[in-house]
Amino acid sequence: MQSLYQNVFAGSVSSEKVLVSSQGVCVSFLDVGNNFRFEFVFQASDGPNAVGAFLNRNSPYYHVAFTTSEFNEDAKHLENCGLKPLEAFKSEALEMKRCAFFIGPDHHIIEIIEE
Repeated sequence: MQSLYQNVFAGSVSSEKVLVSSQGVCVSFLDVGNNFRFEFVFQASDGPNAVGAFLNRNSPYYHVAFTTSEFNEDAKHLENCGLKPLEAFKSEALEMKRCAFFIGPDHHIIEIIEE
């Protein structure tokens, strides 16, 4: 799937697959310009993982994410907008930057990533 996006958006792969052992997944990124990137999430094995319920729903869409220099403020804003926060964590795939997922009322997922 990543090669399709690379061809369509003329992007450049900014990372090979990185194992995120704490979540049981591998991720890789495709930069397409203007501070925009795709994140591809793959199951690391057939065992349990943090995102299996989302990856197995026959949809290539998983979530949207954005970086922020105001992590705490943006996290509070998303909560005030009615999104349910999951516990923040430091991502192995993003040089141990803080990340947090928020689940919307329609089960859409928004992730914030500390700059």
